[in-house]
Amino acid sequence: MMTPINNFKKSLILTFAALFCSQLSCQKLKELVSIEVPVSFDIDFQLPVVQDTGYATFYSQPEAINLQEAIAASDTRLDINQISSVRLKACTLSVCDQDQDKNDNFQSFSSLKIEFSTDTQPGWVDLATIEGIPPNPFLFSPVVNTETELKNYLNSRIYTYVVSGRAIKTTKRDISCKARIEIMVQGILK
Repeated sequence: MMTPINNFKKSLILTFAALFCSQLSCQKLKELVSIEVPVSFDIDFQLPVVQDTGYATFYSQPEAINLQEAIAASDTRLDINQISSVRLKACTLSVCDQDQDKNDNFQSFSSLKIEFSTDTQPGWVDLATIEGIPPNPFLFSPVVNTETELKNYLNSRIYTYVVSGRAIKTTKRDISCKARIEIMVQGILK
């Protein structure tokens, strides 16, 4: 026979069990509405005529990029307040004019490094690095830094990109290039 105290204990246990299960279910639901959105954008730049071999900075230019608009264009369900993480996924560098002199391409360099800084965050962030002469003189995908969290850079409007490296031979003219930057944006839909 159930006493009122036993009924109360049973009800209390069932209430706590229900609350625990509902909390667990809410967490699982949050995970279900987590999304990853790939976002990419291009940066056009020119490597100037290389007159001397050795280490140099070949390009340093501020670019106005609105990452919030790029993210919205990729997935309209996600706004800046829902983003939990932004990481670099890939970077592809290409020479835009492949008909130019066969010596004016990426094989003029034994190393290249791409970094950026912004108007709102201090310091420089490594994006990509290549060591060694690329096998394809007009296109390569350097090793990218996928570890750095880039979420704090979303509110920036001006990104200054720097391309530096070691030239192993001179070039006769500017090399028109394009960097395709791919990032992965993670967020939770509300």
